[in-house]
Order: sequence, then structure tokens, then C-alpha cells
Amino acid sequence: MTKKSIAETEKSVLTEVVSIDEAKIKSHLDEIVWKSVEEILNSFLSAEADAICKAERYKRNPERIDTRAGHYTRGLFTKVGKVKLNIPRLRSLPYVSILVAVGVNQDGFREFLCVCEGAKEDKESWLNFIRHLKERGLNGAELIISDKCIGLVEALGETFPNAKWQRCIVHWYRNIFSIVPRRECKEVSAMLKAIHAQEDKNAALHKAEEVAKKLEEMHLKKVADKIREDVMETLQYMDFPREHWIRSRTNNPMERIMREIRRRTRVVGNFPDGESALILVSARLKYITSRKWGTQMYLDMRRLTEFQLEEATA
Repeated sequence: MTKKSIAETEKSVLTEVVSIDEAKIKSHLDEIVWKSVEEILNSFLSAEADAICKAERYKRNPERIDTRAGHYTRGLFTKVGKVKLNIPRLRSLPYVSILVAVGVNQDGFREFLCVCEGAKEDKESWLNFIRHLKERGLNGAELIISDKCIGLVEALGETFPNAKWQRCIVHWYRNIFSIVPRRECKEVSAMLKAIHAQEDKNAALHKAEEVAKKLEEMHLKKVADKIREDVMETLQYMDFPREHWIRSRTNNPMERIMREIRRRTRVVGNFPDGESALILVSARLKYITSRKWGTQMYLDMRRLTEFQLEEATA
């Protein structure tokens, strides 16, 4: 074998030895970054809970004012993917959240009804919040829009039994997509939108059944069952004037407000107490109210009055 052939052979072997699978490396790096982000965020939450309790976890301290009571999980979408946050529960002190309620008055303008500190998302916490609203004079609520928080829904049944509850269709879509294979999401999205594009509630229910049957044919029985079970919760807005539908079937306006609040509070980082956070949020909401948000009519309530008269006559 010549020297040239030996060199070529060695070069070929060396090339095979140092060959790199770039796709696997990228996937591995993405996983490392994802885990790092999740660990860092959870460590921040744990450190904040320690600061509130004035003592580290499991350590005795004469200055301790509270102890941990487990945690609940929440998903958070980041640039590296969805991470799972373990939100600490405290036994007696509330843990650093803000509850905001927005309403449309009789003239069709939006108002901030209440902003206060929140604790857990159980029925008792929501009952206290809604009772506070009623004590301040809230009455005559006809449609309440939110995502599906079981504690809130149960509390509304006790405090506003005559009001209809509308589940935000955007949140519902997201819940559906969480059990849909990625390759089927686009088609399922079109099917869900077709349900809410119908002319009335009966037609929407009929369409929902057609969609459920088609999903079963696509071997997505779990998705079909969820649609049959939950679709009625997303159609309550159809009991109101058609002109109001586009603005009463989602909770998007509230989501935009909460994003603005988070943007402002994120700059501060940690607050010394709940009252300081409440002051900042209240000031921001007051500013929003003074702008176009609070000075432009949101719903034509005359149309609601006409619609209710038409319904009564029929």
C-alpha cells in the first residue's frame, strides 16, 4: 500500500471518528436549557416563599412567621418550551397574586370593579372576592366570562345564580389542543372554529356533534368526549345580541390587561409586601382607565335592551 493510499485511509477513518450528529446535539442542548430554565424559575419561587416565611425550608427560626403547605403546579410557556412551575403554598399567609375584575356598565363602558390581593384559587377564596364585589354594590350581572377555574365557577353559582357563565373559547381551544397530536392541530382548530361560527346555539350544538363524530373517525375519541362534555359552557354568549358576540365569547381583553400588569411588576421584581404591589397595580389600572380603554364605548347596551324585549315578546 502506498503512502498516499495510507494517508487517504487514515483521513477517512478520522472523518468517521469525529463526525457529529448536529440534530442530536441541538436536541440535547435544548433539553439542557429547558431544564435549566425550569429549575431556575422554581428556585426563585422557593426563595421568595422563604423570604415571605422569614426562614428557609425545614429550618427552625424564631423569626419565622409561616410554614410551607406543599405546592400546586402551573404551566408557563417560554421561548424554550413549556415549563412546569411548582408554586409554594403557605399555611396562613397569602402568596404575592392580584385579582382584578372588569365589568361593562349600563352605558356600555368598561370599568375596573375591584383589584385586591388574592391567595389560593379555591372556592372559598373566590367567594370572598365576589362577596366583596357585592358588598361594594355590584348587582345585575347577566354574563360572567372567565377561564374554567372550578373554585370560581362554584362560587358564581352561589353568589350570582341567575347570571350565565361563559367559558373563554380561547382557553377552551388551548385545553383541547393539549390532548391533540401536533400533526392534527391545524385541522382540529378549523373544526372548533366552525362550531362557534354557527348562527345560533342549536346550530352550534348540532355542529359540535358532527365534529365529535368526525374526531372519533380520526381515532381522537378523548378529544370528541371533551367537546361533547364542555361545548355548552362555551356557547352562553349566543343567548345575547349577535352584535355583542365577538367581545363576549373570550376573556382576551382581561388577558391583555394582566399582561400589562405583569410587564410592570416584573420590572420591580420582589415586593416587600402585598400592599406595595397593590399600589403599583392600582396606579397602572387608573392610567389605563384614563386612556382610550375607559373612554370608548365597548358594548351598545341599547341593543341588549331591545334584544331582551324581543325575547320576552317571543
